Amino acid sequence: MSRSVSGRVATTVLVLSLLGASAVLADQAALWTRNYDGDGHFNDWALSVALSGDNVYSSGFLEDAAGFDNGAFFIHRKDGTKLFEATFDGYGQDDEFRVVRIDGNGDVFVFGYAQRTDGTLEGVLQKRNPAGALLFERRLPPPAGYDSFDPRGMYVGSGTVYVVGTVTDPSGNQAIYVSAAPAGDNTSPLLWERILLGSLAGPVSGSNQGRLIAGDGTLLYLGGKVRNPADTGDAIYVARLDSSTGATAWDNATENPNGDVTYSRLSATGNDVLLSGGVAEADGTQSVVLSCREGITGALKWNVTIPAVSVSLISKPAPFVVSGSTVYLGASLDNGFLFLGAYRLANGSQLWSWTGGVDGQESIPVSVLFDGTRVAVAGGYPPDALTPPSAGVLYFDPAGNFLQKVLVPKMPGSAGSDLVLAAAADNTGNVFLAGSIQAPPNGGDYLVARFGTGPSGGGGGGGCLSVAPCTGSTFAAWNWLIFLAIPVVLLARNLFRGRR
Repeated sequence: MSRSVSGRVATTVLVLSLLGASAVLADQAALWTRNYDGDGHFNDWALSVALSGDNVYSSGFLEDAAGFDNGAFFIHRKDGTKLFEATFDGYGQDDEFRVVRIDGNGDVFVFGYAQRTDGTLEGVLQKRNPAGALLFERRLPPPAGYDSFDPRGMYVGSGTVYVVGTVTDPSGNQAIYVSAAPAGDNTSPLLWERILLGSLAGPVSGSNQGRLIAGDGTLLYLGGKVRNPADTGDAIYVARLDSSTGATAWDNATENPNGDVTYSRLSATGNDVLLSGGVAEADGTQSVVLSCREGITGALKWNVTIPAVSVSLISKPAPFVVSGSTVYLGASLDNGFLFLGAYRLANGSQLWSWTGGVDGQESIPVSVLFDGTRVAVAGGYPPDALTPPSAGVLYFDPAGNFLQKVLVPKMPGSAGSDLVLAAAADNTGNVFLAGSIQAPPNGGDYLVARFGTGPSGGGGGGGCLSVAPCTGSTFAAWNWLIFLAIPVVLLARNLFRGRR
């Protein structure tokens, strides 16, 4: 064999080995789903997920044999092993664990509600150790003058747990409620509690709602919506409170003259506080709005508006994530396609945008995450034009190039929509989903799933995600054909050249 031919063969072998190694990595991700069916076999949801060390914590509810929802809490290892399970039944009615958070010591806080026999709600806050053992439980009844407390958000600071929700009085009027409780016990009184209506709002039925809460260790922020006393328009509400006293440092509620608004996500990073939501337009369409304010003063730094989104946006999220100096924002467009845009954190200028999807079906992004190398958009995505959405993740590189769609396959016999309700990512390429999967002949099962992204670049990684062992997605199978074909072509070409 001549020198030139042997060199070409060596090059071909090197290409073959590199491509083969890439293919092996693409299919090595340890992917799993875990679904749980309550005794009622109908309606079971995972509502929140949080990560700490090697553990995945989730919370939600399982339906009992009497048809009532019981609060549910699970711990899995990142390899899918179930370590712990607990349920909660307050008064024999419906109960939900809506939020799970981890403090700096690794202790776990679970927040939700217990429905009383008269149909009103009270808050339930549990503290558990990292292994799941219950350390204490604190009940949070409605404050004086109100008969129901609908809990929504929780932020765990240093030694203090802050919660937010909506309280309703006997006449149906609503207000935003926020309180601070010691993180160490359930016998000490609350540190403070506040009722907020905002600078715009008055006591109007069904319109003042608190849901979002965030902090950066020092500052505490709230998000929600309020309505003016004349009942003519809503406003997205954002405020900063003094974390030690609950006093309002600043708040903002600019009325939307076209009617309804919604609130979606709230994030505090450095001296910036970002809030997304939906706004009704005069022509009947909806727009997604993302605003950035200066944390100390509340001064508006920039606004981003995505027009002509889905007409039912008011009930849908507008998720975003801040990664370094970039904000990634997702939305569902009026044709059902997904929108993903990247913006400079400093001034809101757009770096890039991407739209895509399946005609005739709707993509619903729920969480935008950064897993260390990729932008991951978790939500409900249709496998094809005839199949309702499955739980899944769309992957992009930071420059906006679409890499891969990875879905949880439908359960046998399922023709319904599967839901993603929350997601979390670590910085090593893992994404974890919480939601509900249709499981005939029963209803939805409580769902926790792990996606391993594998190597970045070129659409590799991801593989498949299924209840059965992972054998590679359709995309990965096509990769194998390409990996096999390219070296064969190169080898044949090189050998032919060597004989000339």
